[in-house]
Amino acid sequence: MRRFRTACCVAATLVCVGVALLSSPTASADSPIPICDPPAYAGVWHCRHTVGEAVVSVVLVDLNDPRVHLGTALPGFMDGAKFVECKSVNPAGRDPSSNCPGDKYPLERIPTMLRRYRRRGAVVAINADYFGFVDQSHGAEGLTVRAGHRLDGPAHNGNSGVPFIRSYMAVARDSTITFGRLIPGYGRFDLAGEFFNTVSGGPMLAQRGIVLPNEAACLAEQLPPEACLREYQTVAGIASAGHALVLAVGRRITAADLARFLVETYGVATAIKFDGGGSAQMAWLDALGNVRGFDAEIEVNDGFRPVAEGLLVFSTPLPLANAEAGPALEFVWSLINREAAQKTCRVGTCAE
Repeated sequence: MRRFRTACCVAATLVCVGVALLSSPTASADSPIPICDPPAYAGVWHCRHTVGEAVVSVVLVDLNDPRVHLGTALPGFMDGAKFVECKSVNPAGRDPSSNCPGDKYPLERIPTMLRRYRRRGAVVAINADYFGFVDQSHGAEGLTVRAGHRLDGPAHNGNSGVPFIRSYMAVARDSTITFGRLIPGYGRFDLAGEFFNTVSGGPMLAQRGIVLPNEAACLAEQLPPEACLREYQTVAGIASAGHALVLAVGRRITAADLARFLVETYGVATAIKFDGGGSAQMAWLDALGNVRGFDAEIEVNDGFRPVAEGLLVFSTPLPLANAEAGPALEFVWSLINREAAQKTCRVGTCAE
């Protein structure tokens, strides 16, 4: 299997594209000072940018903070008064071992998914893999691992070749993140370690801090070029030598332009695209626990469309006094391109 690691060198069966925080990214007119919410949860920050005509919401996650961990969620169904989450990427009609009955796969909106996991400490949810939206024939199409259990593959998804074509993002128990693509015949998985929670998408948008050509990247993962050109995009990337996760959703922006913005502004070195268009959704909690979204449509109508998989960020609330006082966003500004920003900011106040 091929893995794109942060500062790695691995065996010949792996292809390493070691990445590091860009030491001096090129300043860009489209890298404005972000508008950041007061910190409300440990190791998690939400910021908003205007990039030309585009609107971009970014969630930054400090992977070194022990109060932060990542997880995944799938839709499910109501069994009486109890919600039961799917344990397969297919309904029972396609996968006899699936606990989700019928021939249609249940789908769920990202804000609803966040509300469902809020009591367990989830503070951010973002959509992940592509799925059978039109006919609900199946859920996530690529490599899918939740809490150490593989939910796709021969046991659940027949002979699907998608996991060997599309890229994945794997999150280990210790929050180490790797990117890659499966190699046929290489079936060794550390489900309890490196692949503990894994979502897929594609294509890869950036490697070693270099934005990849959209059309070539889409063709390499057998995605139509228009998938990277839609108005709404969702991207996940790694910065700060693997210590920071950057989640972004953008409106009126292509996948390549969103990736370029994240590389130039936050020093993102490796980035993967998730499902876009109407599926591109990210929701987070404000200091009072209310669900917010990057677009008013999400808050009013609870999301653009139901999806088949979500990536979750879990954290613990900060004392409300901290949020009200607006402490310095040191972590955010350790990532921001200082040339572009040319400022050090506190919430609500910026000084030259």
